[in-house]
Amino acid sequence: MLPSPTVNRAHWDKSTVVGPVLDTLRQSGFYWRGITKEQADIILRSCDMGAFIIRDSSSPNFLFTLSVRTVFGVTNIRIAMDRGRFSLESIDNENSEGPSFKCVVHLIYYYVKNSRHSERHLEDNYLRREPTKYKLYLGRPIYGAVSSLQHLCRRSINKQMRPNGVYALPIPAKLKIYISNYQYPI
Repeated sequence: MLPSPTVNRAHWDKSTVVGPVLDTLRQSGFYWRGITKEQADIILRSCDMGAFIIRDSSSPNFLFTLSVRTVFGVTNIRIAMDRGRFSLESIDNENSEGPSFKCVVHLIYYYVKNSRHSERHLEDNYLRREPTKYKLYLGRPIYGAVSSLQHLCRRSINKQMRPNGVYALPIPAKLKIYISNYQYPI
């Protein structure tokens, strides 16, 4: 994937693509706007393996960076945007493109969910320190802001529901819409 053109961050909130993505990131609680790579390192270095945050990218060609605690220390992976879809910059040595999503939180949730399904295999690779077989392991986000009680309830409900399962609940339509506006259990 080619790097994105230089991003004009002054128009983030107004952009039809980035505005909603930024709103969802802010709601997540694990978006740390305005911190540096060095500050992310301080936050994550004493955390468990797999702890992560999203922050603004220091590169003018990218909007966001995923900072994650690995067995090798804190690793920073840029999040690319191409045609309104977000993906991680190549994390393996094969330069293959990974999945892309319209929302950064959806992208992160994809990797969190996949990490849960393959934790044992990943631990073996980390212990043997085989960087050619390195796979991204995202365990839990580090929240930089306290979420509202409403949002915490919404996340808890989403942990228990299948995708779009909220529409089967015997609750008011406005509540179904609120819950489905943030569909991620992280």
